[in-house]
Amino acid sequence: MHTVNRLGLFRGEGFQAFCGVLLSADDPGFQAVDGRGGDLGNDGFTIAGDCLYQAYAPDLRRSSKVREKINDSVAKALDLRANAFPSLRRLVFLTPFDLTAEQHQHLRAAAQGAGMVAESWGESRLLAVLARHPQVKGEFPEILLPDIVEEIRRIRPGAPIPQPPPFPTIGVLQRSPEPPNASHTAYAYFKLYVSTPGLALPSIEPSDEEALLDAIRERFWEDGAAEIETRDDERVFIDHGRPELRFHRRWGRWTAGVLAMAATLPDLSRPGHYSAADMAMDVTRFLRLAAYFASQGSARVRFGYDPNTLTVDFEPSDVRARGKPGASLRGVRSVARPVLSQTVERTYDLEDCDLKALASDAHEIAAALIVPALKYFHLASVDTKSFSASIPGLIAASVDALAL
Repeated sequence: MHTVNRLGLFRGEGFQAFCGVLLSADDPGFQAVDGRGGDLGNDGFTIAGDCLYQAYAPDLRRSSKVREKINDSVAKALDLRANAFPSLRRLVFLTPFDLTAEQHQHLRAAAQGAGMVAESWGESRLLAVLARHPQVKGEFPEILLPDIVEEIRRIRPGAPIPQPPPFPTIGVLQRSPEPPNASHTAYAYFKLYVSTPGLALPSIEPSDEEALLDAIRERFWEDGAAEIETRDDERVFIDHGRPELRFHRRWGRWTAGVLAMAATLPDLSRPGHYSAADMAMDVTRFLRLAAYFASQGSARVRFGYDPNTLTVDFEPSDVRARGKPGASLRGVRSVARPVLSQTVERTYDLEDCDLKALASDAHEIAAALIVPALKYFHLASVDTKSFSASIPGLIAASVDALAL
């Protein structure tokens, strides 16, 4: 299972407290500082007095503010070296996000100008240190979500864990000059699966097909023309797309207890772009669709995703919705890498997901799946909580736009 990173939820003193506990566990020579009485730019230091730690977790990450904080940290380190730490030679700049290349260079240059060496310990470095000290997670519930399944297994060591069947295959088609156009397989897409015994059927009957079709048309308002594509005793596919295959969506249901959806990503109104807002709405609506057909028990959820070389946007692709209040994903502070140069599908799994949560908290589960993917493919800095909280308003704005 891919870990859902939660370090981005830390702010201010909460991040400083986390770093204090983590570094104390990792280095017996580290001394944490209580900043409530004024730390004078010193969030921690080594007993030898040769290294100073500064933690920075702003509410809103801006490049100019990061540079200002770096300059301020170096200036305070100079003051402390003159007054309290004559042996100070090293500054460690702690952040819940990884710095950009330009910010790394600025930190090194600023420290070098002050006669010191500086290091940046961001998200990647702190997660590596945290992996050596898993007990630290127990002090900070914000980062416990990825370990729920392992904790259940730990407290029930004797309970057998059945091996679920593999997810079936679902795909979408797209004609495009981009590869792999020879087979019309989509080059930029997402896939979503929900697997649970609550979705199992002895066979796919006509009434099951019609119920699924009606539920799709009701929840995916853009797909009122969706129709049954193929059917047999074990599965049914429903799809909707443009005749020229610039856009295509497909849903599938299997008697083994799997509901799936796949969709192309490219934004038809902005060539070379795709909307993470559209994807967040689709994932949320699909999770609610699954909860409609299976309302109790637990499920496995898988999110597969490949933006290829598309640039990500955070407003809906529907031009009518963009001007509506709330019509944007919040919590995205920066995107350091807008595109990739090759196709590399990546999947993210959530095990033992409560089906009741699919109905009540579908937007939170959607964010838990999408945010790590945005971080991987686009090096995005995202506040998961704000991202999640903005999805219901985004859906409401898109519904309002239908009346225009």
